[in-house]
Amino acid sequence: MNALEKKVISKIKPSPNELQQELEIASKVMAEIKKMKGPHVNVLLCGSLARNTHVRKDRDIDIFVQYPKELTRVEFEKEGLKLGKAVFKNHTWKQQFAEHPYIRGNIQGYEIEIVPSYKVEKADQLQSAVDRSPFHQAWLEKKLTEEMKDQVRLLKSFLKGINCYGAKIKVSSMPGYVVELLIVQYGSFEKCLKAVSIWKKETIIDLEKQYETETDTRKKFQHHLIVVDPTDKNRNVASALSYNQFARFIAAARAYLKKPSLDFFFENKKHSWPLNKIKKYSAEKNLIVLTMPYTSDMVSDIVHGQLRRFSKKLKIQLELNGFNVDRLDDWSDEKQCMAIIIDMHSKTIDQVKNHFGPEVTDKENSEKFLKAHKKSLAGPRIEEGRWVIEKLRKFYQVEKLIVHACKNNIEKQPLKKALKKSELLNEKKILALCKKNSEFKKYFTQFLKGKEEFLDY
Repeated sequence: MNALEKKVISKIKPSPNELQQELEIASKVMAEIKKMKGPHVNVLLCGSLARNTHVRKDRDIDIFVQYPKELTRVEFEKEGLKLGKAVFKNHTWKQQFAEHPYIRGNIQGYEIEIVPSYKVEKADQLQSAVDRSPFHQAWLEKKLTEEMKDQVRLLKSFLKGINCYGAKIKVSSMPGYVVELLIVQYGSFEKCLKAVSIWKKETIIDLEKQYETETDTRKKFQHHLIVVDPTDKNRNVASALSYNQFARFIAAARAYLKKPSLDFFFENKKHSWPLNKIKKYSAEKNLIVLTMPYTSDMVSDIVHGQLRRFSKKLKIQLELNGFNVDRLDDWSDEKQCMAIIIDMHSKTIDQVKNHFGPEVTDKENSEKFLKAHKKSLAGPRIEEGRWVIEKLRKFYQVEKLIVHACKNNIEKQPLKKALKKSELLNEKKILALCKKNSEFKKYFTQFLKGKEEFLDY
C-alpha cells in the first residue's frame, strides 16, 4: 500500500480492543440465544464483523438464527420475531423487513440484527433469500487473506466517501458482500479501481466460472454490472446497483487514480455552504422544496421505494401539464424528514394553451371535434391544416399542481399518510431547515452545486 492508503487504514481499521469488544458482545448475544427455548437449531455470526472486514465505528453485528427447513413459513416468521424481541428485552428495538420480518436493536451502542434463516445444506435448497449468508461466510473465509481484509476496508471507505455504498433503495449501490468479491477478483484496492475505471456496460465477474460463455451470462442477467454469486449461479449480487451509481463508481475511480486524496474516503469532510451562500444560490433558481415527515415506524427500503416512485410520477405529471423540469431528486435523513427537490425551468406557465384537433381532411373526426368544442376560449381555427382551439389550463402555477398531487395521491402507506402532511417550503423555511438539520444542509448544498463532489478534488 502507498502512504495515503496506509493513512486511511490507520483511521478506519478497528483497533484490537475495539474488535475484541465487538466480538464479546456478539458472543454474549449468541450464547443467550442458544439458551433460549424454541425450534431454532443453530446460531451464526455473519457479515463484515465475522470476516473482520468492517470499518471503525460501523458497530453493526449480524447474527443469523437458523431454523429447520421443515418449519412452515408462518411459524418461521413468528418464531424469528419472538426470539428477536426476547434478545432485546429491556433494550430498544425495531422490526425491520427484507424478504421477511426480523428484529434490529441496540445493545451497548451496537446495532444488532437478529435474522431468522433456514438451515439448508445446499444453495439450491434455499427457502428464503437470507439462507445464502452462511454460504457466503464459508466461501469468503476460504478466499479472503489477511491483506485483502484491509483492501476491503479501503474500498468500502472509498464507496462511502462517494455515496455509493449499500444495497438500500435510498442509495442503490454496492453491498458489502460485493465489495469483498471485488477484492477477491482483483486482489487489491488499487487494482480494483484500475479495472473499474475501464468497466463497460454489462461487465461480468464470475469468480467460480459458473457460465461457459459471457453471452450465456448476459442472457441470464441483463444488467450493467453482473457479479455472479459464487455460491448461487442464479443470482447477480450487484443487482441493487443503479446505472447512475455504476457510472459514478467508474468516474470516481478515474478521478482518484488521476489525483489521489484523503477526501475520497471521508464523506464527513465534505462541507456545507454557509446559509448566506445557500440563500444567494437558491434565489437564482426556480426551486421547489417539498418536505414530509419521516416517522419511527417507517421501514427504509419500503418508504424510499415509494418516495422514488412518487417522485418519478410527479415529474411525469408536471411535464404532462406543460411544466419543464430541469432536475428532480429525493432525500431523507431516515430520522425526521423526507424531501423532494425540484429545479424548474419556470414556476409558472401561460394560463392559456393551444389544443390541437384532427386535420380538416378527416371529416368524421373534424365534426366530432367541432361539436365538442363549441364553447372554447378561442377558436376553432385552422393552423397548418389542423383544427386548433385555445383553452384554460387547470394548473398554471406549479405549487398548486404539486399540492393537488400530494393531497390526491394513490400511494400505499406509509408514504400516503406522509404526503398528506407534506409542506412546500418558502425561502425562509428552507433556510430554517438547513439551520436545523445539518444532513439536509449538506445535501442541499450538493444539489445547488449540481456537481459530482469528487470532481472538486
